[in-house]
Amino acid sequence: MTTTEAWDAIASGYDELVAPGEDGFARAALELAGLRPGEQFLDVAAGPGGLSLAAARLGATVLATDWSPAMVARFEARVRAEGLTRAAGRVMEAHRLTLEDDSFDLTGSQFGVMLVPDQPVALREMVRVTKPGGRVLLVAYGAPADFEALQFFVAALTSVRSDFEGVPDDPPPLEFQVSDPDVMAERLAAAGLRDVRVDTAHQERLELRSGLECWN
Repeated sequence: MTTTEAWDAIASGYDELVAPGEDGFARAALELAGLRPGEQFLDVAAGPGGLSLAAARLGATVLATDWSPAMVARFEARVRAEGLTRAAGRVMEAHRLTLEDDSFDLTGSQFGVMLVPDQPVALREMVRVTKPGGRVLLVAYGAPADFEALQFFVAALTSVRSDFEGVPDDPPPLEFQVSDPDVMAERLAAAGLRDVRVDTAHQERLELRSGLECWN
């Protein structure tokens, strides 16, 4: 199974079980980035559009991109259902954005570009398509030790496999490649950004109502 096929396979579950819980977090991130109605917003590695939908609801003109056709289809279905006429989706690889230079006021990624194999390349692409004076927003996981849901899962695995060593740290999994704020700041600056700010005060909160919901 290719990476794209793997993301296609989980698109419906992610859209149903994960994306709805990210809406408040997405709105907070867009507020930090200063998104204004009428601005051009690009979402890279958008999944089913947790960040894109929030931007469209705030009045931005939105393009959501992802390498998974199923994820893009999920986003487009939500756009139609909500009547968001200034939002569109397009299948596109984060490492090679087929978009013109200097096109967007704000380019963002929420829990998306943190997962790509060559993140520095993807970040340079995000900077390239952003207008001079625009902004780039990257939302990513913090330290694994502070990730309550992950530690819950690791503890469950350890209870049945005492030899399980947990999450590796050298190198860390892709999800945690910029979990260190200093590493994130360095990568953003290396991509060509100035006035880089890393905020660690905002945290996503996923509330589960039952053991079955957690399992799903």
